[in-house]
Amino acid sequence: MSIKLWSATSTASSRTYAAASTPTVAGHRPTQKMDSSAWLAAALADKVATRQDEGQVTRECVMMLIE
Repeated sequence: MSIKLWSATSTASSRTYAAASTPTVAGHRPTQKMDSSAWLAAALADKVATRQDEGQVTRECVMMLIE
């Protein structure tokens, strides 16, 4: 399963985060203790923190996904 995210300020139109196949996010794999929405939030936080200048993910987009 993969989830596509669009960013209003991104030069790339979308990024795909594959919940099952991505090996690590913030140093850990998704587990039964961490549901997919919590894992996605961790993935987004990691991407925002490490790729501020490459395909900016807007705060509004992140907040909309968390809600």
